[in-house]
Amino acid sequence: QNTVGYLDMFKTGMSPQQWEIMQQQESTAEDALFVIVSDLHLDRPQVLEKLRKMFEGFCEMAPLPLFIFIGDFCSRPISHGRDGV
Repeated sequence: QNTVGYLDMFKTGMSPQQWEIMQQQESTAEDALFVIVSDLHLDRPQVLEKLRKMFEGFCEMAPLPLFIFIGDFCSRPISHGRDGV
């Protein structure tokens, strides 16, 4: 399959040939798993314990999943500015 109108809109630096290879790999990666976690308040001990248990639940998997963590990572703002910025 030819890549027609290839546009590197995210400025990855990938060539059209690299893009084609990546698409082929993605289409055959049936065992890939992404775990997305947001608002992971790392300043709370109970969150760290639950995170440890979550990792233990995945540790026997092959291949291991890809973990994506999205903030907030603190339960309270770390800035004292007017807008919390």
